[in-house]
Amino acid sequence: MTKAPPDDAVDPEEWREFFDGLLGELTGEKQQQVTLCTIALNNHRLLKNLVQRRKDLKLLKTLLSETCELSDMNDGAAVDAAVTLYMEQKIEQDANVNDGQPKSVFKQFAAFIFLPFSVLGKILHFIRRKLGHLPTEPHQLWGRIQSITQSIRLMQEFEVYKASAVYVTFETEQAQRAALKALNAGRFEVWTNKRVLLEGFALFRRNFILDIHEADEPDTCRWCDLDSTGAERIIRRICSLVVTFGMTLLSILTLPLIRVHINTIFYSVILSTYNIIIPLVVQAMVSFEKHPDEGDKQQSLYINIAL
Repeated sequence: MTKAPPDDAVDPEEWREFFDGLLGELTGEKQQQVTLCTIALNNHRLLKNLVQRRKDLKLLKTLLSETCELSDMNDGAAVDAAVTLYMEQKIEQDANVNDGQPKSVFKQFAAFIFLPFSVLGKILHFIRRKLGHLPTEPHQLWGRIQSITQSIRLMQEFEVYKASAVYVTFETEQAQRAALKALNAGRFEVWTNKRVLLEGFALFRRNFILDIHEADEPDTCRWCDLDSTGAERIIRRICSLVVTFGMTLLSILTLPLIRVHINTIFYSVILSTYNIIIPLVVQAMVSFEKHPDEGDKQQSLYINIAL
């Protein structure tokens, strides 16, 4: 894996020729050693919009299935007509509820019993709608889909995506190890882009030092967190540490007071409670953090529990 490649190095053939030429210089044999080459672009905003659009289309299709079946959700005219039909039928159903007759005693009693749950559900529904996560009405959902579609078109038309990482797969383990060894550069060389110990043929485009390391295994990557920025990761980790430190400080302040002013039995109960609750809260806070891989997550979990 190559981190922070040149911004315009988005041609896989250029990378294949570079690594094949590098191994040719090392082994003296001109043969193809690169099996696959994948260029990662900084297009996470585009990918997030594409994923959100697909989720919204799936939800909209489920909602509209009560009135009609749509085979092609990309047919804007058909979807618009289906949404209009759904809203007309819903308005007609709401107008005909109970035909103006009063509710029975049983229905009134059931409504009274479930009133707290209904209020809580409406509050949660209102919060999620304000956060933009839950447009449950078809016309709202369809409006958001149209907005996301327009954003996707604009990003595809006007934005230029730069290379953010390069993944290379070799024919053999020996070829991979040889490439890693030949391209192994110190931090100073990578940061300053000044060659000290590297050979000239190990420079990409003859003037760029690559930041090379062995890629993580696919099952260790946290794919949903890969688009998070460094600032977001740091802020979330600081929040987690603040909560952990606060719970630790609370236990330090309260446990001696309980032991002195109440009794040792209650002290033991509170101590056991802390020992049960704190690891659970720490795990929840670590899950709130953003981590690129499982190793980084386990490191953060160890630090928080150690505190």
